[in-house]
This record gives sequence, structure tokens and C-alpha cells, in this order.
Amino acid sequence: MRLQLSLSFAVTLAGCANDVSTTRGPDLGAGSDAGASAGGSAGSAGASAGAGTGGAATLPGSAGGGAGGAGGMLAGGSAGSADAGNGGSAGGGGGGAGSGGSAGSSGSAGSGGSAGNAGSAGSAGGGGDADILSIGKVSTTDSEETDKSNTVEKGNDGQDATRWCAADSGLDHWWAIDLAQSHSLSRIEILWEKAVAYQYLIESSQDGISWSTLVDKTASNDTAQLHTLPLATAPEARHLRITVTGLPEGSWASFFEFTVYGY
Repeated sequence: MRLQLSLSFAVTLAGCANDVSTTRGPDLGAGSDAGASAGGSAGSAGASAGAGTGGAATLPGSAGGGAGGAGGMLAGGSAGSADAGNGGSAGGGGGGAGSGGSAGSSGSAGSGGSAGNAGSAGSAGGGGDADILSIGKVSTTDSEETDKSNTVEKGNDGQDATRWCAADSGLDHWWAIDLAQSHSLSRIEILWEKAVAYQYLIESSQDGISWSTLVDKTASNDTAQLHTLPLATAPEARHLRITVTGLPEGSWASFFEFTVYGY
């Protein structure tokens, strides 16, 4: 029933427009044809989109506005308010409201990043300083200055104010120490009596019978009073022996302390 009424109303408006066009002359009739064409287009657009407004009257005697309204009514839209033309008929009703857009689908969650590689373990800290192995251990010699108390045990008593000294200025006097058991040795320090070039040979042994060269300073010109001798190979030994092979004129074989470090 609604559709029939709408069609009847549209036909009536079109008939009225034709009458007005005929009455006002050829120029006005041309305007009505243009209005009808525009109104029809607007009506079609309203029917397709569902939200178009009726065509507005363009020229006096605009029948096209009515036709546009009819198009909007066919699309199911409620009639919009008509725009008054310049002396023409009212415009068509507005097109029906368009349906709402469908909701967008949710975006997929992003994949989690891969776990980072575990850091490498830190290197173990180096060991502490080596132990002093020589203080108070049994020492022996081939010569000592007994009248001045510069005896053999003074060479490893841990005191820098006391010393071992040979009984004369001769060469090849030796001093030896027994560490009581085999140790891994790290260095040897010798605090000589004087800051002159002492020349010497240090040997090691496990049994005190068979000896092997550990440090060879028989051609040394080192005049430092303290000689520090690192043992990079960490040799294993129980017995050590030093033999003085060269002396400056006026010096004797003599040192304040012979210190052995190791583990």
C-alpha cells in the first residue's frame, strides 16, 4: 500500500510540473527536463546507497525534485524535508539511512620474539699469590763466615737484616735448601748483600743427589740488589742450590735472603 501511494504521489507531482512548464514557456520547460533528469539521478543514488537526499529544486517549475523524492521512497527511506525551489514545487524526500558498516575483524596478535642467547660464564678468577716455602727450612753450605755470625741459616730466616756469607772471597761457594717436600715453584727472590753484578747458577732436585739447571745467571751483568726470578714452567722440586760463579773485585758470596715461592 505504501509503495502504491508513493508512486501515485510521484505521478501527480510530475503531472503538475508538466502543466507549469507548459504555462510558463519553452525556456522554463527546458529547466524542468533538466530538473527531472537530476532528480531521477538523485533518486537512484538514494535507492542504491540508502542514504542519499532527495534532489533539490533547481529552476522554477522543478518537477525533478519530486521525482527524486519518489526514488528515495522506493529505497525505503523516510521522506526528507523538501527544499523550496525558486517558485517551483517542493523537492523530493530524503533517501533512507544506509545500513551501518560491519565491524572490522580484530588484528592477529604479533608473534613473540625469540629468546636471547644466554651469556657465557665468566672466567674463573686467578689464584692468589704463592706461599713462601723457604723460611725456616733446613739449609746447608760449603762455607760460612762463623766469626761474624753470617751463618747458613741466616740465608732463609725471613729477616732482611741478617745474611749468609762465605768464609772467603773465592768462587763456586754454594748454599742449598731442603723444602721438606716437593712443591710447584713459581718464583725465587734473592736479596744480595751489595748492588753489584753477582753471577750464579741455581739448580733443582727431587732427591738432593741428581741436579738440573733451573736459572742460569753465570753471564749476568745485573747490578740490582734484589733479583726476582719468575719460573714460568712451574717446576716441581724439593731441593734448591745456588752456586756463586762470578764476583766483582772486593765482594764475597753473600745474601740477606733467599726466598722461594710456590704451591
